[in-house]
Amino acid sequence: MPENRFKQLREEEAGRRRDKDPKCELFTQDKLSKELFDKCHYYISSSKIKKLETNTEGVKIDAALLLAYKNFFHVSIDWLIDPNVKTQFLSGDIAITSKTTGLSDDAINTLSQLKNDPSTKYLLQTLNMLMEDKDSFTALLANIDFFMNPHTYSPVVATNNFVHGKRVVNPLRAGDCNAFIKLNSSKECIGTYEVDQNFMASACMIKIFEILLDYKF
Repeated sequence: MPENRFKQLREEEAGRRRDKDPKCELFTQDKLSKELFDKCHYYISSSKIKKLETNTEGVKIDAALLLAYKNFFHVSIDWLIDPNVKTQFLSGDIAITSKTTGLSDDAINTLSQLKNDPSTKYLLQTLNMLMEDKDSFTALLANIDFFMNPHTYSPVVATNNFVHGKRVVNPLRAGDCNAFIKLNSSKECIGTYEVDQNFMASACMIKIFEILLDYKF
């Protein structure tokens, strides 16, 4: 189950406050309730905050509540309510980088940590080398994506027709599959090898290796 983002925000803020002042008052649900009212003029009881943070069924999440959290924590409402949204912050360096590159906050933080750690900073040289060749890097990512997510690809029949420079494809009929056939000396089919997602994932692994070898040599 994805981490509860209402709880995550409060706990992250509590951690930042402890880092600044280890003796500071605990940032509890009661404390958040009071500060939301003082700073955002929005009242939410500590008991409701607890329900939000524990995914209690039936708790009302309205626009006013989301706006209060957005203004208090400076986060995106989309990030707050949609676990598929990875960009958390609305402003700052991470937000600008995320908007420019499409990278998630976690990905940006990982790169930043690599850069700031003397023992891993050199790895960014490899990443830069991979990314500077757009065509090779695109092919590398495409093959990695197929290997990691073969279930998101659907087999089709590619035709000889083109529309706007792209080959027209048709879905396979029920029961059909992509395959290679083995021919004997008389050109008769003596066997069939189905090309399924596992086959393609294995082919992608070989292609990934070939692309990396091209980088090296």
